Amino acid sequence: MKNEIIKFENPELQVIEQSKADKIKATFHPMAEMLAGFEKQYNDLIQDSINEITPEISARAKRLRLDIGRVRIDTGKLKDKQKEYIKLEDKAIMGVHNILVWAVKEKEDKLKEIEKHAEIQEKKRLEALQLDRAERLSLYVEDAHERDLVKFEDDEFEALLEIKRKEQADRLAAEKKAEDERKEKERKEKLYFERRNKLSQYQSFSANILDFNLCEFGDLSDSEFTEIEKKLIAAKDEHDKKTGGAAKRE
Repeated sequence: MKNEIIKFENPELQVIEQSKADKIKATFHPMAEMLAGFEKQYNDLIQDSINEITPEISARAKRLRLDIGRVRIDTGKLKDKQKEYIKLEDKAIMGVHNILVWAVKEKEDKLKEIEKHAEIQEKKRLEALQLDRAERLSLYVEDAHERDLVKFEDDEFEALLEIKRKEQADRLAAEKKAEDERKEKERKEKLYFERRNKLSQYQSFSANILDFNLCEFGDLSDSEFTEIEKKLIAAKDEHDKKTGGAAKRE
């Protein structure tokens, strides 16, 4: 398919002398021809990039973008040169210049998108990796989302994750142990006073059984406590038999 050359039909050219308009068109015509020469390469590259953007296609996009960009740059130089010599035709020159710039800019942007495809995809990959790692690490540390986690290799991050997991597990285990010990201490203290008060009425009969003031009643098992209680009751009963009356309760 034959490449079409841009036609300069902007309104500004219609209001100046034909000879001057023709001169302006002729000045910029080579730039339009140059742009038309890139049309097939551009269309082919866009077509090739539809299914997959490979490194080779990205490299082609960069090369073509730079080549097409020369049209815009050279057009700008021609514009400046023409403005020096044809001050009265400034608007017409700018009109032609803008037509070429607008025609090039869209292609440049599309080519740059293809050229930077790998870079853009890598940026997206790193953003997703950072978010995923932060979510996983946040189970064990509070500032996970504030850390730079993409700098770690996979095995390094997994090692960090395991360290933080173990630190949390150890901390929780220590806290649980401390809480269990506190509860056990409270249980024994409560049990100590309950048992001591229960047996206090037999304290005067305990000389041959236990040291009442030093006995750790809270540490005794139920069977041990029951055995001591039986002995104290038996000692009291024996005393009552010998004295012929009830022993004074303390």
